[in-house]
Amino acid sequence: MKTLILSLFFSILSFFFINAQPLGQSLDNEQIGGQFMLPEGAHSSILHFLLELECYDKYHVYWNGQSNTWIDTFSRTHTIIKEEVDHFKIEDIIEVFDTIATVWKPFGRIESLYFENPFVGLSPRLDSSITMIWDETAQSFKPANSLKILYSSTNKPFQKTYYRDLSDTGLQLGFSAYLREISHYNVFDNIDYSLHDVINYSTGDLLNQDSTIYNYDVGNNLVESITYLNSNGIYSLNRRGNYVNNLEGMPLEYISQNWDGAEWINFNRTLYEYDSLNRQTRRETLTWNGTLWSPPTIELIYEYDGVHKISEIYNTYDDLGELVGSALTTYFYDPQSGKITTEILKTLSLGTYMNRYRIDYIYCTPSSLQNKHRMQIEMQAYFLGNDYLHIKTASNFFPKKIALIGMDGKRTVLGEMTGEEATFKLRELSSGVYSVLIIANDGFALQKVFKQ
Repeated sequence: MKTLILSLFFSILSFFFINAQPLGQSLDNEQIGGQFMLPEGAHSSILHFLLELECYDKYHVYWNGQSNTWIDTFSRTHTIIKEEVDHFKIEDIIEVFDTIATVWKPFGRIESLYFENPFVGLSPRLDSSITMIWDETAQSFKPANSLKILYSSTNKPFQKTYYRDLSDTGLQLGFSAYLREISHYNVFDNIDYSLHDVINYSTGDLLNQDSTIYNYDVGNNLVESITYLNSNGIYSLNRRGNYVNNLEGMPLEYISQNWDGAEWINFNRTLYEYDSLNRQTRRETLTWNGTLWSPPTIELIYEYDGVHKISEIYNTYDDLGELVGSALTTYFYDPQSGKITTEILKTLSLGTYMNRYRIDYIYCTPSSLQNKHRMQIEMQAYFLGNDYLHIKTASNFFPKKIALIGMDGKRTVLGEMTGEEATFKLRELSSGVYSVLIIANDGFALQKVFKQ
């Protein structure tokens, strides 16, 4: 059970530590290929703190196969979004349930700070984050990881600094070393090289430095990355990534290779598939057996309805292509608000998917929000003839500022509503899923819409 809770906890950390890697290792080239795009699922969290309205609890419920029932909740994550004077703060508090004492006990805590973006219309950007784990003996939270990001004049993260508690490696307690990633951008504002430094926390001495160079095609799509390892001031080839993209710049193929001293040797190959809305529907990873690519060893399959991802299948195979494991995650949403309400994870056993655990999302009511003066505005938003966005509200909160938020987190300010209905011409808007955001002095509203 403890292992399961730990895995759940550290899966939460992955959102806040974008592209984080263990000390002494460079960023994976495939992660760089997204040009620092937020991971899937991050956009909803961005919307949360932008609105200053969303707080919720995530309850993890375990399945008892013997009794065929869900047993008591064994962990939960309480998320709070606060608006400070000059920044937004997201707090994630992770607790585990003590079945003997029948009380919730602290387990971990994540605090992330977001500041308003100086670029008008863009979402607030992550400034720093710290992860803490509960020390039962000291009865306090102990820092485990932290992240600090500096941005360029063009709004790109040019320096990321990761701090880690290395006490588990036998080194002194606390932060003994940290990883600093420095990125340089070309005239097209694409990253063309990066440095990965390991630095002694106490003295500031550089312990190690690796570097990665990135190459692009005429369309500014990433086609190659080459990483060099530094040993006593001498750089040598280490690994290479080759990329193939579609016309929209989305990755279709990624091949990683290792340098053996004489030539590049294939290692992994990842293939991607998309639907008509450029949503990823399939991803599979193949390994090189020395002569050719083996059958897929990892396969992910995604299914969507008109708006949401409703299922995800994670399959693993042996070297002969035989299925050795499969996990199915199903997502359920509130039909009115569009918010996720439940995730259910099942694993394949004897040809049947069996329940493993469930995550329930319990959202705060207006009376329990950190900003209690804000109330939810009733709203209906839909497209008329696919060219005009029409918004109806049944509330007298004024003025109402209207914004449209894409799946990439970018905001487009549409204007203000002075009445209860408004129509906006959006003929040039690309097809896809968007969130309509209304913010008034004393109220808010959020609804997803789909433009064909």
